[in-house]
Amino acid sequence: IIMVFADLPVECVRGIFGHLTTLESFRLSLVCRLFRAAAGSPSAYQHLTVVPAETSAWSRLTPAGASLLASRMCHSARASISVSEGNVAGLIVLLEGTAAALRSLEITSARHRVTSTGVSTTRRRQIFPRLERVRIDGDTNVWLAMAEERRWVLPVLQLFEFASIVPPSD
Repeated sequence: IIMVFADLPVECVRGIFGHLTTLESFRLSLVCRLFRAAAGSPSAYQHLTVVPAETSAWSRLTPAGASLLASRMCHSARASISVSEGNVAGLIVLLEGTAAALRSLEITSARHRVTSTGVSTTRRRQIFPRLERVRIDGDTNVWLAMAEERRWVLPVLQLFEFASIVPPSD
C-alpha cells in the first residue's frame, strides 16, 4: 500500500508538526493548504520551541512574518528557547506575544554571545499573568537586563531558576 502524504488526515499532519520546532512548523505552513490547515490550529502552537541552528533565521524574520507568527503563538503555554549566538530581538517580541498564555519559560544561551540589539525599550510594561516558572541557563545577564528594560512583570511567578550565573563584564 502506498500512501501519499497529501492523503493523510490533517490530525496526523498536526501530530507530525508537534515534533518540529516552531519555525519549521511556521515555514511548512506556507507550503500548501494541508500544511496550512495543520498549522492553523491553536493546538499546533502550544509550545514555542527554538533551537540554536535557527537563531539567525529568527533575526531575519520580516515584521509581517513575525506578526503572523505571533498571532499563531498567542495560545502557547510553554516556551523552550535555546540559542548559541546572535540577536534575539525577534524572539523577545514573540515571547511578549505569548504573554497572556505562557506558563513556563526555559532559556538556554551561550555565554556572552547573545544580544537583544534593536528591541525598542520605550514601551509600557509587559505583564505575563500566568507565567509560573522561569529557568535560565547560560548568559543570564542579557536576559535579565532585557526583561528589566522591557519592563516585564511576572505576578504569579513561583519558581525562578538559574542553572549558571555569568558575572557582569566590565
